[in-house]
Amino acid sequence: MNQNLLKQLIKEELISILGEEEQQEPKKKKNVSYTGLVLFQEGHNLLISRFKEPEWESIAHHVTINLGPFKGSEELLGQEFDIVVNSFMKDNLVSAVGVTMPPEIVGKENPHMTIAVNREGGGKPQMSNNLNWSEAESVEPMILKTKLLEVKQGDNRFADDY
Repeated sequence: MNQNLLKQLIKEELISILGEEEQQEPKKKKNVSYTGLVLFQEGHNLLISRFKEPEWESIAHHVTINLGPFKGSEELLGQEFDIVVNSFMKDNLVSAVGVTMPPEIVGKENPHMTIAVNREGGGKPQMSNNLNWSEAESVEPMILKTKLLEVKQGDNRFADDY
């Protein structure tokens, strides 16, 4: 018996035993690049005006929680949360702010948001993960509104547009 015929027979048997709905796999979320706390436009503007290097490319978009679909409680998705900016760090390629996360969200060690990158020097947003946060400069705290979202590759909308 060929393999495809055997698979079809097993599938039909499962359907007859379990019923159509129960044998189907749960739907997977496609094309989710990362889950993050995405800023509203106003917060982006505040961060850029306060921290951006003049010749660098602006980023100031989100705090990454995890890569791919959200690994936490689905009921939190789409909700608004405050983050507190409390430090600033930069090197010759990237600048970022350190943030305090809302207690409901479990994120990475050293939660931060990339503010700007020196593309001409070879800077990339993910390089902010390599900054030495123990040397970060404390700043006057800023409370910013965000929204917990699953973001597809290339989607740079702010939380206002979701």
